[in-house]
Amino acid sequence: MTGLHLSKAVQAILADAGINNAHAIVAEENTQQPFAVYRRASLVVDDTKDRLLQTQHATLSVQVVSMDYQSGLLLADSITDALVNCAGTFEGVVIGGISLNDASEIYNETSYLQDLTFDIEIDNNG
Repeated sequence: MTGLHLSKAVQAILADAGINNAHAIVAEENTQQPFAVYRRASLVVDDTKDRLLQTQHATLSVQVVSMDYQSGLLLADSITDALVNCAGTFEGVVIGGISLNDASEIYNETSYLQDLTFDIEIDNNG
């Protein structure tokens, strides 16, 4: 499968790591904090001169939301530990590797936010 199915693969990786409070694209209203929301922010296709789809590079954006700083930081650490250097086939998506590209944090009126950006290599010939 292609990188369009990345969210299913990420959900499987996080579930395998025991992280069940991460949601694709949106969390339901009144979701208990801390929680995370993730989305595929970009997908770049590398192809050959014959236009054969070889590798895709995706950017995954993760935002951790928490009422207190420490619990958000712990969830961000757990997600990072589960994803970084992860490789294999998850939900039919062949992941060649995952690396943390960027991290930032902010407080917005009621919650602490940890923003994480991961680069993911997807092998379409896996």
